[in-house]
Amino acid sequence: KARHKSTQQYYRDIQKLSDDLKAEVVDLQQQKETAREELRRAKKEIQTEKLKGAATTAATNIAESVGSLFGSNKVKTLEKENTALHREVADHEETIEALQDRIQTMQADHSR
Repeated sequence: KARHKSTQQYYRDIQKLSDDLKAEVVDLQQQKETAREELRRAKKEIQTEKLKGAATTAATNIAESVGSLFGSNKVKTLEKENTALHREVADHEETIEALQDRIQTMQADHSR
């Protein structure tokens, strides 16, 4: 037996379907907004990680640059000190030679 719905029942069923569809649309819109928020958060995290990476790289580059600047200054300073010490050694050697000459002269004078 085929049952025919009354018009009233038909409209009730249509209304229920409509309400269900509206609820699904609202649910889907909420899911869409949640997904958008998660996407925004993920993009921010990625950007933050990129910035952290860039900051780390920049800090490393700065540290290396500063190190090389100080390092080259240190090398220059050490080279200057080395040159000064060589001059001082040469001066002392000259003084020693002069003193040895003087001692020989004094010994020669004393022997006469």
